[in-house]
Amino acid sequence: MAKQRAAQGRQAARATRKTELEPGDAIAFCAGDRWVAAVVVRTVTDKGGQTPVIEWYDWTGQAPPDKDTLADRPTRGGGVFLHGLWTRNDPRGRWRFVASGLPHAAASRGFSIHRVAELPVLVGDVGRAR
Repeated sequence: MAKQRAAQGRQAARATRKTELEPGDAIAFCAGDRWVAAVVVRTVTDKGGQTPVIEWYDWTGQAPPDKDTLADRPTRGGGVFLHGLWTRNDPRGRWRFVASGLPHAAASRGFSIHRVAELPVLVGDVGRAR
């Protein structure tokens, strides 16, 4: 009984996280001296919380883009479930909120699952794939 209560206490202590991002929000990710951008196409909810699924834009630049730059830009498809993308702006500067209300198609295909810690590899791959 004590073990069960302890396990329940640990489970309750793990806070469920919810992303601040919504479908149609654009985010720019820093990749050293360049930026890449993505749009939230949907969110996924499980017992760990609510996590965004993003699709990369076909865009790179020296600074984060503005809404007009991304408005008619195509995405590359292939959604990325990015666990740890909870806030609009990263306190460590790895990503920055760009705009809301951008057109997006709900990701109908499957998605790959990654953590924010994998951003350097993900962002590097996006920038090289042009």
